[in-house]
Amino acid sequence: MGEKGITLSGGQRQRLALARAAYDSTAEIVLLDDCLSAVDAHVAHRIFRDCILHGPLADRTRLLVTHNLECLAWADWVIVMDRKGKTGRIAQQGSYMVSTTVRASSNSSRCPPRRAS
Repeated sequence: MGEKGITLSGGQRQRLALARAAYDSTAEIVLLDDCLSAVDAHVAHRIFRDCILHGPLADRTRLLVTHNLECLAWADWVIVMDRKGKTGRIAQQGSYMVSTTVRASSNSSRCPPRRAS
């Protein structure tokens, strides 16, 4: 619920929380918990490119929790979690190239394509 009873959508709440994190210049580490899930692919692409990769969060340590596997190409380190029963465990970890054995279940393009270095 927003100011004066105005209800914000899930995407609006996520963008507001991301803006707060972006403008808090004291935070050296930013945890982004599925911050692209409630926005459409075009908006997610712009947020990822203009805020997380090249914008106000670019010079900070960013921990991105996501189900969006297209973003993995931009990650320095990937940790794949799995749940067995009630316990979570690390199923796989390494660079993006090591983690490419995990395939995306959808073909959505929320993150910009990785350019060859």
